[in-house]
Amino acid sequence: MISDIARCILTLFILMQGFSPNDDDFEVKDYGPHIIYSLSAESLDEQEVDFNADVLFNALSNDLALYHRTSNAIRFQPYRCEGYPGVSRTSLYVSIYL
Repeated sequence: MISDIARCILTLFILMQGFSPNDDDFEVKDYGPHIIYSLSAESLDEQEVDFNADVLFNALSNDLALYHRTSNAIRFQPYRCEGYPGVSRTSLYVSIYL
């Protein structure tokens, strides 16, 4: 159930940023005290997207802060936002942790 919530948060964030999530690439990694949830995505159009990873990370932080305002919210924290320019599309990798 927690993995489903993490997937929904990441999917919504990715869609709001104009990317298309790769649902088959959802990963859960257990690193002892923390569990990291990651999802990759690609740009929606066939052109390279110019973006700033720091701006995306701050947007993810802000979105999680809004989510935390709901009652009984699971306290996910932002972990990573990385972009990789490709030949015809830009790939995005977003992670949160618990």
